[in-house]
Amino acid sequence: KVTGGQRIDLLGIKKADLNARDLEHARELASHLAPGSSQYQLFTAAVDWREGRHVLARANLEALESRDPLPVEAMIAPAFLRAEVAADEGLDAEAVDALRRFQRLPFQPYWRSWAYPRSLFLLARSLDRLGKREEARAELDRLLRLWEHADQDLPLLSDARALKARLDARAAEGTNGGKPFG
Repeated sequence: KVTGGQRIDLLGIKKADLNARDLEHARELASHLAPGSSQYQLFTAAVDWREGRHVLARANLEALESRDPLPVEAMIAPAFLRAEVAADEGLDAEAVDALRRFQRLPFQPYWRSWAYPRSLFLLARSLDRLGKREEARAELDRLLRLWEHADQDLPLLSDARALKARLDARAAEGTNGGKPFG
């Protein structure tokens, strides 16, 4: 069984374009997790997501989040992964709700360093897609202030700047993609 300092990078499933061999290796690693543990449930939800079973992944993450919103042994809070799945599926209102729950968690361990900035970007992108441009710009401003001295070649920073530029251009034009401002 995987215990203590041994971890499986759950979101490594998301970070790379995985082929069948990578998923098979991930499954091999997960076989050492305690079945029914929060870490195992997060892992299986991540695999379900990457294999296109979004509804199953979201349902399992919802159940886990209601039972254990901040699993101590897990690599990430269920709300964060649920937001990733919902956003990937185009369910932006659900993504926004999950991201706000994630950001309100009272304690965020070591993964906060990468998950919080990503949550700001995901929130901004979902808000933009919902037509809430000013809220999206505020989230991007928060992220860009946070990463003011970050490495300039970070992909998430580039994505955030590109989205901010699009939102700023729309605001300068006085348009909002055909949707009311707000």
